Amino acid sequence: METIGKRIKRLRMDRGFKRQSDLGDIVGISQATMSGIESKDQEFSGRDLMSFSRALLVSPEYIIFGGEEEDMGVIEIMQIYKSLPLLEREMLLKMARGLKPDQANRMIA
Repeated sequence: METIGKRIKRLRMDRGFKRQSDLGDIVGISQATMSGIESKDQEFSGRDLMSFSRALLVSPEYIIFGGEEEDMGVIEIMQIYKSLPLLEREMLLKMARGLKPDQANRMIA
């Protein structure tokens, strides 16, 4: 069974962070702390979890629970949506609801 620490290590390596300090610098933690997290499942803060999530391009839920990696495009869209003013959110929703599935596929292609 893959632990949280092993999952973070695998994701770090998959994303091209060869050294623990490469990811640690982005997250804002030391190499020693990274080592503890990866090898001993050392606890870390919610803020660190969010930083890991952004740096490793996976959801916080995936880091904690594993399972199937989520499409980060969906998460990015949600973050962009949340940053929009209310009027723009409403307009975007109306546009998205008005698209038929075949229209949406043509827009993506």
